[in-house]
Amino acid sequence: MKTILIDDELYAYLVGNTKEIGESASAILRRLLGLNTPAGLSSSGFDPAEKFDFLKDWESLRHLTQTRKFLHILAWAHRKHPQDFAKLLTIEGSRRKYFAQDAEILRSSGANTNPRPIPDSAYWVITNSSTAKKAEILSEVFRLLGYPADEVQAMLARF
Repeated sequence: MKTILIDDELYAYLVGNTKEIGESASAILRRLLGLNTPAGLSSSGFDPAEKFDFLKDWESLRHLTQTRKFLHILAWAHRKHPQDFAKLLTIEGSRRKYFAQDAEILRSSGANTNPRPIPDSAYWVITNSSTAKKAEILSEVFRLLGYPADEVQAMLARF
């Protein structure tokens, strides 16, 4: 995943063309540019449920809040990559830490962080952020864990 800077007018245009809550900038641009891919598949034909096996039961989780789904995905990532999970401690925003091994560290990094434990791990994550921000955080998580960007985007399309 690459980061680009755009001016405020272009950003407002992208936001104005959002079709659903949590839709990524990449998805908006793909749609606007006519670069849509088949539903559930990446541009390479990758089925995200094959690699991200938690998606096979995703329909049964539809009643969960976005925060609980976020925690579910993070718990899955921890089970799959316990030795590499500490890399996530480097993920932070301009004013906040997103991950820590102590809730107090997250509370002290900003107002209204609402830290929650990642199930079955020694890690905590902030949860008081928008669905779009949670998707950005997950994108960074999977980048640090070595997943290709197009596969992560295909998975996040279901988030």
